[in-house]
Amino acid sequence: MIDVAWTRREEGMNRAIAVLILLGLPMLAFPDVKIGYIDSAKILQEYKGMESIKKQFDREQAEWQKTAEEMLRELENLKRELENQRVMLTKEALERKEEEVRSKQREYEEFLQQIWGPGGRAAQKDAELTKPVVDKINSVLEQLAKDEGFTMIFDIAAGSVVYAKDGLDLTDMVLEELNREYAPATEVEETKIAIFRFEELTPLAEEGNYADQVYELVHSLMDRSPKFETIPRERVETLLFEMGLEREKSIALERALDIAKSVDAKIMLVGDIRKEVARIEVRAELVDVGTGQMIVTETQTAEGETEEAFQSMISNLVATLTQRYGG
Repeated sequence: MIDVAWTRREEGMNRAIAVLILLGLPMLAFPDVKIGYIDSAKILQEYKGMESIKKQFDREQAEWQKTAEEMLRELENLKRELENQRVMLTKEALERKEEEVRSKQREYEEFLQQIWGPGGRAAQKDAELTKPVVDKINSVLEQLAKDEGFTMIFDIAAGSVVYAKDGLDLTDMVLEELNREYAPATEVEETKIAIFRFEELTPLAEEGNYADQVYELVHSLMDRSPKFETIPRERVETLLFEMGLEREKSIALERALDIAKSVDAKIMLVGDIRKEVARIEVRAELVDVGTGQMIVTETQTAEGETEEAFQSMISNLVATLTQRYGG
């Protein structure tokens, strides 16, 4: 296990000596023991998670440094005052001034010791900030030892190995596992999608002008999806106008496919709306533009006529379509 105070050199030297001794033991007496080692200094240097920890520690360090500099300035000012006033001060006043300087000197030195001395606040903060990293490294080492059958894994950061057989150094394996969470996310190629107004199937749906409401909401939600690149509605509507279909309540699948192809869409979204008393039902389909085949279909209903229920229904509809598309 790596100790939380693993950066201390005095402990590291003893550990390094132990490594050099123990590395020879398996060959002499324990042929079944599998040993590996890591370089914790390299891990700390190359682990991407240390960057934020270093910044946080540097902020703390800067505050301590600022306080120390202010205290030093006060001390130097007192010393200058003492020298400038020495010949004018009475014996008693001179002693008081000298004691004031000595007190300020002790205060300054004690502050330096409290912050940067052995076991001081800087060391404590370093241990506090690095403990999660140490715990993570220990977890990786435990899993590595379990998976690869290592009996012992040593840390040689503070020493040097005079000889080690190829394959014993596990540092890069540990770093690879630690930095896995910082690997750049694989970019998902967005699918171009053309969205058409849904058909209003009932008189109440027409009276409520639900097609426009659904169209606006679906467009807005689809624009935020990382899976899709929404074809601008102006392009689709311009083509509908040019084909004389802008006032049509429903568009034949073949015509919709022609428009979707002309705007280079890969899929299109069509659907219909039913409105009954106190109930709305919206059905949507994702259609492959190349084949004309339905890919995903989803139906959502909302009870009541509140705006909140309506918007929640459309949000669920789009979320389900997005989730089901492409697995």
